[in-house]
Amino acid sequence: MPSKVLSSWKRAPRAELDEVPTANIPTNPIPQDFDADKIFDSIAASLPRLKAEQLDDQAFWRDILALTGTWRHLHGSVRVASKWNELVALRQLSNFAYVRGSAHAARISTGGFVPGRFTFDIGGDWAGTGSAIVALYPDSNGDWKIWFLSTFLESVDGLGSPDVLEPIVQTNGSVTNGHHTSGVREDASSSNGVNGHHGLEEFDVAIVGAGQGGLSTLGRLKAIGLKALAIESHDTIGGDWTSRYDGVKLHTSRYYSNFPFGKHFNSEELPYFLRPQNLARGFQQYVADYGLDVRLSSKVESAKWDEDAERWTVTVNTEGEEWSLRAKHVVFAIGTVGAFPARPEITNEESYRGTAVHSIKFKNATPWAGKKGIVVGTGNTAHDVAEDMVDSNLTSVTMTQRTRTMVIPMQVFKPLHSCLYHADADLASSDRAEWGLPFPVQGAVSKTLFGHWRKTDPALYDGLENRGFKTEIPNLVTIHNRSGGHYIDVGATQKTIDGKIHIKNGLISSFTPNGLRFKDGSEIEADLIVFATGFNVNIRNQVAAIVGNEIGELLEDSGGFNLDGELRGGWKPQGHPKLWYTAGESGQCRFYSRFLALQIKADIEGRRFQEWKN
Repeated sequence: MPSKVLSSWKRAPRAELDEVPTANIPTNPIPQDFDADKIFDSIAASLPRLKAEQLDDQAFWRDILALTGTWRHLHGSVRVASKWNELVALRQLSNFAYVRGSAHAARISTGGFVPGRFTFDIGGDWAGTGSAIVALYPDSNGDWKIWFLSTFLESVDGLGSPDVLEPIVQTNGSVTNGHHTSGVREDASSSNGVNGHHGLEEFDVAIVGAGQGGLSTLGRLKAIGLKALAIESHDTIGGDWTSRYDGVKLHTSRYYSNFPFGKHFNSEELPYFLRPQNLARGFQQYVADYGLDVRLSSKVESAKWDEDAERWTVTVNTEGEEWSLRAKHVVFAIGTVGAFPARPEITNEESYRGTAVHSIKFKNATPWAGKKGIVVGTGNTAHDVAEDMVDSNLTSVTMTQRTRTMVIPMQVFKPLHSCLYHADADLASSDRAEWGLPFPVQGAVSKTLFGHWRKTDPALYDGLENRGFKTEIPNLVTIHNRSGGHYIDVGATQKTIDGKIHIKNGLISSFTPNGLRFKDGSEIEADLIVFATGFNVNIRNQVAAIVGNEIGELLEDSGGFNLDGELRGGWKPQGHPKLWYTAGESGQCRFYSRFLALQIKADIEGRRFQEWKN
C-alpha cells in the first residue's frame, strides 16, 4: 500500500506560459561610482525585517530550502516583504553579513542591477547556515531598492556537507577504481554495511541511471555519509553519450560540464565543446577518483514499496541474472534527452521508400553521400544532424521549421558563459548565479541582452531570415518551459546563411514514396529523413512502469513551470516521501544535486524538511 503521505498530495498543474510572472530589467542607469560595501552593509542590517517600500513593486524572491523548506517563488513587494518577515522569524535567521567584494554592476542596455552575496545563520530544528543573492538598483530618487532575492540552504547541523569529498587514494598513491562492471557483487555481504532483509544488501539510496544526474547525486550522497549505488543499463560509464549520433557535441563549455568535486574537464587538451568520448572518459575518471558504486549492464525491473518496513525492494536484471537490493530512498535519474523520443504521427509512412528514423537511432549520414536528406526540427540536435549531412556530402539538405526558433549566437553566448565558467571558476558561486536566480529574472536578462544584440548587430539574424529561417529572441523562461527547442550556434547557422542547409516552413501532411508532402501542397524528396523532434520530458509514466500504477498515478509530473513559477519535477518532493527525480544538463545536475542530498539525509535522520504553506 502507498504511504499515507500520498493521500494528501496534490500534483502541481502545469502553468501556461502567460501565467508565469514576468520581470523587467530596471531601466535607471547604474552610477559609475558607488560604495558597494556601504550600500550592501545597509541592506544586511535591514534583512532581519524588510519593509515593502525597500523592494521594487514587482520584486521576486526564490528560496531553495533555506526558509520555505522546499523550492518556492514569491512575487510582489508587499507579499515578499510579508512572507520574508514571517519566515525569518519562524526559521530564526540571524547574523546577516554581506560578502565583501561580491557586488558587481550588471549594466544591461541603459539600466541594470547590482547583485551581492550574503550569508546568514538559521536556528530552530534545522539549525545551520544559508546564503543569499540580493540584487539592487537605484530608483529615480537615487535610493537603492531590492529587485530580487535568492536564498539557499547551505548546511544543516549534524547532516554533513554535500560539497566536500576527497578522492580515494591507495597507500601507493594510485587512485582506487570504485566502479563495478558487474551487477552482482561477490563482496555484497560485507560491502560497506550489513546484509539486510532476507540477505538482500541494504542501501540508503538506490539511483536508477548513471548519467550526469545520477553520478552528481551519487557523489553528493557519498559526501554526506550515505551508502548509495547507481544502476546503469549501459555496459560502460558514459555509454549514454557514446551511443548517440557521431556528430553530437555539447553546446556549452567543457568547464560547465564538471562534476561537483574536482574539475575533470578543465584540461586544455580537451575541445571547448566536449564530444561523447571526452564525456565518457571524464565520467569514468570521476567514478574512479571518488570510489563510487555503479553497477553496469543492469536494468531495474521493478521497485516495490514496503510500507511497514519503509523500504524499497529493487529488482535488477544484469545480463539475464536477476537480483535484488533494499533501499530507504530511490532516485530516478533516467534522463529526458535521449531517453524517451517524441515523434509526430505522419500518415502514409509505409509508402515511403527511403529511411526515416528518430535522431536517437541516427549515427551519421555517411551512407547517404550523394543523396538527399531532410531533418524535421530546428533545435540543437536538428542543427547537428543537418551539419553532419552537409559534411557527409549529401546533395541536398533541408530542415523543416514549424514555428520560430530561438538562435543563441556564440559571439554573445560565449563571453557571457565564460564570465561564470572558466578554468579558475568557483563552481559553487557560479552555479548559484546561473541556476539560483528567480526564473522570471533569468528570462528578463536573457531577452534584454539578446534583444539588444539583435538590434546592434543584426547580420546573423537577418542572414537567417533571408534564407527563410524564422527566428525569435532567446528567452530562458521559454526555453525552460519547452525543455529545449532552441539552438546554441556552434557552427551550423553559417551553413544555413550560405545556402548549404535549406529551410522549409510549414506543417507536414504526409509521407510520399519519395519524401514528405506539406500542408501547402509542396513536396520535398529525400532518401534519408531524421526526426529531431525532441523527447518526452515528463518521466512519470516511465517511473510508474517501475514502481507500479498505484504509486505512479500519484507522482508529480515533470516539465514546464507550476503556477508558482518554479520548474516542475526534479530534486524536490514528488508525491512519495522516499522517491525523487533528477534530470537536466550538467550545471543543473551539479547544483541541484546538493539540495537533493540534503533532503534525503534529513529524512533518513528523522528531520525531514517541513514545507512552509501559505
